Amino acid sequence: AVLHFQGKAEGCAAAGSVFRIDLAAMGLNNGGAHKKADAHIAAVAVCQRILLIQIAGKQILHPLLRNATTVICHFKPRRTVHTLYAQVQFCHALGMIHRVFQHIRDNYPMVIIENCASGGLRSDLAMSQWCSRINRSDNQDPVDMLYMHEGFTYVNLSRSAGGAGHISPKNAYINERDCPMQFKAHVGMLGSLATGMDLRKMTDEEIEEMKGYFEQHKQIRHIVQLGDMYRIASIRDGDHAIYEYVSKDKKEILLFVFGIARTFRLGYENIKLHGLDEDTIYFCDTGSKEYGNIRMSGDGLMKIGVPTWVHMVGNMRSAIYHFKAEE
Repeated sequence: AVLHFQGKAEGCAAAGSVFRIDLAAMGLNNGGAHKKADAHIAAVAVCQRILLIQIAGKQILHPLLRNATTVICHFKPRRTVHTLYAQVQFCHALGMIHRVFQHIRDNYPMVIIENCASGGLRSDLAMSQWCSRINRSDNQDPVDMLYMHEGFTYVNLSRSAGGAGHISPKNAYINERDCPMQFKAHVGMLGSLATGMDLRKMTDEEIEEMKGYFEQHKQIRHIVQLGDMYRIASIRDGDHAIYEYVSKDKKEILLFVFGIARTFRLGYENIKLHGLDEDTIYFCDTGSKEYGNIRMSGDGLMKIGVPTWVHMVGNMRSAIYHFKAEE
């Protein structure tokens, strides 16, 4: 595993630096761990060493963190456990890792910890106590991410959803799927939007388009990250996925609609929303000149629903409906 610190600090020699602690380099050999279960015992010793580094050996982390303004700690486990004996040892080692992060949280509360979870295989629920973000996968395919996000959010909050939702180049996809930037951005907004694009190779038009998506994300992310989520349609049941997010005060609603491959110009049935105030009037600017805006009561939105087919013709189409309660 790797502990990867990156941050900015004032009055510190490590300002702006990247600091890594590689457990493999400290005694856990990559090849040996697969040859015999006893090698996993080394993981316990390694974790103890790391713990000593955090608590006793402050000369390593303390100079980096004591005056930090922004620090990100990326925890990247690299090991898959296959045997029962190894699982016992792994659980013991994992407990030591938890102590490491508790020490970081108690002494350096400004540190943002990210857990790399290998596509959800290592989304340790206990890590949610310390990790603000969980990197779900290196697979940046936005369609695959719709599958991952659905499963991920049965256990974790959307606000902790990192990785696998980036605006990334095509070669970052396992399936080499060609998707429009809007589709990738809207998928990314289901969690924490980021980008893996090389800005030096982007056109001015592409950069402006991407800037617009990040500005939109900043305006609506409080609803996704702090509101209630409803899964209205699952990508596992057809060629589309629909998510709804409702703010805690029920004054704002986000409706995410993703269409993968529509045929014969088929649309969807009206999407009936959930969790609204029945008597409140909600308004949404759809951006459609032909069909106009939507102004309905919460009762109407939950019983009649929202027409969406105008946005969903073709492949890899997406739309975000932002409803606001009228005063």
